[in-house]
Amino acid sequence: MRNELDGMGLDESQRERALVCAYVLGELDGDERAHVEARLAASAELRAEKARLEATLGLVSDALASSASETLPDTASATIASAARRSDARRPWYTTPWVRIAAAAVLLVGGTLYFQRSRTEVELAQATLEVAPTAGELKSESAGVSEPTWAEPVLGESIVQLDAARKLSLDGASKSNARPGFAPLARGGGGGGVALPGVLGAPESKGAERGLVAGLPSAGAASAPKLKDAETWDAPAAEEQLYALGYFVSEDFQQSDERSRDRLESTRPQSRDIARLREIELGCVRHPGESPRDMFFRYWGDNPFELTALDRLSTFSADVDTASYALARRYLTEGHLPTKEQVRTEEFVNYFRGDVPPPTEGAFRLQMELAPSLFGDTKDTWMLRVALRGREVTKQERTPLALTFVIDVSGSMEEDGRLELVKHSLRMLATQLDANDTISIVKFSADAALVLPATSARHRDLIESALEPLAPEGGTNTEAGLRMGYAQAVAALTKGAQNRVVLLTDGVANIGITDPSALVSLVEKSRREGVLLNTVGVGMDNHDDHLLEQLADKGDGVCNYVDDQREVRRALVDNFTGAFETIARDVKLQVEFDPRQVERYRLLGYENRAVADADFRNAKVDAGEVGAGHQVVALYEIVRTGGGDGPLATARVRWKAPYKDGIADVESNAVEQELETRLGARDAIGGYAQASEGYRRSVLVAQFAEFLRRSVHARRDSLDALLSEAERLERESRDEDFTQFVELVRRSRSILLAELARRDWIDDCGDQLRYRHFLREQLRELRGEQEAGEGSESALRFEELEAELQRAPDEAAREVIERLSAENIELQRLVLELAAKRTREGK
Repeated sequence: MRNELDGMGLDESQRERALVCAYVLGELDGDERAHVEARLAASAELRAEKARLEATLGLVSDALASSASETLPDTASATIASAARRSDARRPWYTTPWVRIAAAAVLLVGGTLYFQRSRTEVELAQATLEVAPTAGELKSESAGVSEPTWAEPVLGESIVQLDAARKLSLDGASKSNARPGFAPLARGGGGGGVALPGVLGAPESKGAERGLVAGLPSAGAASAPKLKDAETWDAPAAEEQLYALGYFVSEDFQQSDERSRDRLESTRPQSRDIARLREIELGCVRHPGESPRDMFFRYWGDNPFELTALDRLSTFSADVDTASYALARRYLTEGHLPTKEQVRTEEFVNYFRGDVPPPTEGAFRLQMELAPSLFGDTKDTWMLRVALRGREVTKQERTPLALTFVIDVSGSMEEDGRLELVKHSLRMLATQLDANDTISIVKFSADAALVLPATSARHRDLIESALEPLAPEGGTNTEAGLRMGYAQAVAALTKGAQNRVVLLTDGVANIGITDPSALVSLVEKSRREGVLLNTVGVGMDNHDDHLLEQLADKGDGVCNYVDDQREVRRALVDNFTGAFETIARDVKLQVEFDPRQVERYRLLGYENRAVADADFRNAKVDAGEVGAGHQVVALYEIVRTGGGDGPLATARVRWKAPYKDGIADVESNAVEQELETRLGARDAIGGYAQASEGYRRSVLVAQFAEFLRRSVHARRDSLDALLSEAERLERESRDEDFTQFVELVRRSRSILLAELARRDWIDDCGDQLRYRHFLREQLRELRGEQEAGEGSESALRFEELEAELQRAPDEAAREVIERLSAENIELQRLVLELAAKRTREGK
């Protein structure tokens, strides 16, 4: 089973969950059972997952046992059996046992979700499934919160239907010598894509239109008819119904009967629209312990506007990585949009050269600049830039380096000359080293091997002799490479030097431990010993940007992406001391806003760098490292009130000095330093055009990243306005990197506009629904309500809307969006009034 899961592209967490599911279902052999039992003993999270699956399996079993019938008539079995015999005898990839395990997981997780729903969700799900409770099954509201006494029969009925369809198909298949495939289809999609988000442990996509678990008769199947009785059963209808239920269909229908599927897809489009809205509405429920901010992030993946009355502090870890910008540039140059997750706004802004003068004394200079927002919705919207510049260190002043290079020589490194680019990178880097520096080289593919022990950098011939024979081969065991690299670094640990591992790879780990969290724990342990980690990513397509960014983050190093020799020179030669000379560790920034002057604010980027406000002065909390000469920029979009006096914003930075002699010690981990600067209303600049060149560049680059992130905050902004301002600044600037940026915006215009044009009225309506729930939870917090209510009326009356869509689709869609927007404007007004009242009362 583990071998079959290896080829499916699942990360370690997903594989572990799939194996636990198989364990519960009794699908594993002795060795695999022992492996899972060992993992269960070591992981409380997996034990909880096992208990949840077993409990849900019991509920499902009880529901099935209470049904009068679990299978369809023999005539129906014969129908599907005949269809199954038409499939190819060759076993397709999707008939492997993991598919059956995933299907079982769908039922199990779906059952759990049903029993966790609120009253409102249950009523909406009831309408979606077209199952009505009897008059006595719903208790009166005066009796308090009603228990879903009718939910188990509903669950039983829906699962019995699906299980009957599955048994019908599998029974038919067992009567044939062939082994036909049954594949779960993406709801409403074509072909044979497996659609199981959230089932095998994959994180939910931000802002996804998610309600019931894929595979159950969810909102996407709301209009599907129920399975027919034996007397009315016929093969085409049976296959259409199985497909409509989003469950399993025969390979023959999936690949050959296009007319049946096209006929199904063309029926009742308005019903499918309503089903999508139902799903969105169901997904808006606030999770236990979730803050409004967390809800907003779950909906859209962006930082929300924070009410200063509720939270005046914004705290985050410093980030000097630049990989996201370089990788996105490569995608756009080739005519493709990067994924939303690959775009990290802070790495776009921090890619460009520093414009704040470095400090003449101490480690940092902290500076703020405030001007009217170029893209704000109102005249009260301003943009605050907080810039932190580190002291510079010359090559003559720098600390000696003890570098261990861990080089990926797997088969994927042959693509696009990736390994040759890595060799070129090391040759260029070696030109910056001297006799005080040492180099070790480890290579890895299916396993790891030491290529060059610690050698003085003056021996260029030995270094070249070690690099030249390296050639692509085999799989990618990143774990083995890192373990040997760290072992070599610890063995060569040099007092008085910067001890650092440098991982050069496309990041596609497929052998050994591939779970990023497990690799991160390995990196964190070595970091505490004083060995830091830089990552350098190469390649496209299967490049794992997320893994490399997380490894560098936890290894207190820098993550770069290089795609050509120019970028190699920029990252490793021009920025040599910044990449390898640490001037401060655990660097945290905090900005405090005055609620009397700032109504609300939002931080652009740093979504995965947030630090609890209470941990700003906690020396035990890890944060980012800053190298010599680095500049860290953070942008805040703020809405001003026009009142108050004193500091409008106070910025603070807190850090630790580098380890003494380059080796971890207790004293260095306990002592922190802090720097503070303030900005008042009188310090604000009157207009965007009067702001500094560096400020304007930061704003434009960040806005472009917001467009690429498909940020909800950039939906009404103009890409052409951005391009116009960028071209104006380019004529004023002599920055080669910014000139390249402007060309990138020009080249990206058409594909970005095409992406934005793909949104339909359901997307717009869904945004309004989500925003409505977010505002309601903000109101709840302002009122001091600790617990959520028993549910609320749905913001839409779906049956009436469906009737209107049948009559006048465009007009009905426009009206419902306008109505929801008006309601949200009123809710927002109430939120802001309560926030202002709270501020006046000094709460």
